[in-house]
Amino acid sequence: MIKNNNLQEIYGYLSEKYTKWCCSSSKSEKAEIERFVFNYLNNIDDALYPELNGGRGSGLCSSQFFKEDILRCLSILEDKLHYHH
Repeated sequence: MIKNNNLQEIYGYLSEKYTKWCCSSSKSEKAEIERFVFNYLNNIDDALYPELNGGRGSGLCSSQFFKEDILRCLSILEDKLHYHH
């Protein structure tokens, strides 16, 4: 299986999910978004994952650290996208 390494696509997905997560007042909806993002990130490029996860190989955007992790991911991806343009 080829893992996603399209930075713009990953950034767009995470940005959309974070916006929905922030706007939701439903705990079950937030948990579902967290689960979608967690699973999505497990299918990104193996070289990118630890960079987004502070060097760790697993657990990125788990529910306990969702907001902190997704904001870090968005920041790193935004920097990479600006650097590449």
